[in-house]
Amino acid sequence: MSDWASQELATLRVGDARRTARAQHMVGVMAELPEGSIPQVFKTHAEITAAYRFLACGAVTPEALGAALREACVARVAEHLVVLAIQDTTTFNYTHHPATAGRGPLAEPHVLGFLVHSVLAASAQGVPLGVLHQKQWARDPEAEGTRNKRQQRPFADKESFRWVEALRVVH
Repeated sequence: MSDWASQELATLRVGDARRTARAQHMVGVMAELPEGSIPQVFKTHAEITAAYRFLACGAVTPEALGAALREACVARVAEHLVVLAIQDTTTFNYTHHPATAGRGPLAEPHVLGFLVHSVLAASAQGVPLGVLHQKQWARDPEAEGTRNKRQQRPFADKESFRWVEALRVVH
C-alpha cells in the first residue's frame, strides 16, 4: 500500500477500518494508472470485485472521500504563510456514455455530462497543496431554453454563484 495514500486518507470515515484500508489501497494503485478503468488497474478477479463492491457500498460517498482529502490539504496549507486558492469550472463530456446517470446538457443540448467547480490550494511558489473545495452538478435538461430568463433568477441560483460559494468556503 502506498504510504502517501494512507496519509492522504488517514481521516477517512467510511464506517469500517477495512473499508478505509481498501480505499487507501485503491487510491495508491489507481494513481499508478490514472487513465485506466477498474479492470485495467486491478489485475485479478478478486481485486476487481473488491473495487466494485467498495464503490457500491453506501457508506462510501464522494463527500466522505472529499472531506478526508480536504483535511489533508488543510494540514499542508497550515504550513504556509501565503496560499493561493485557484478556482475554475471543468466540464466532463459523457455524451458517449449513455448508461451514466445524472448527465445534463453542456454547451449544446445534445452534448451531455456534468460540471465540477474546484478550488486548488497552491503555495506562493506554485506547488499544489490539494483540493480545498469541489462542487459537482449537472444542468437540468428541462431548463433548456430558459437562458433569456437568467436575469430574473436570484444570483444564488446561477452557475456563476459557484465562484462566490467557493470563496466563502475557503475563506
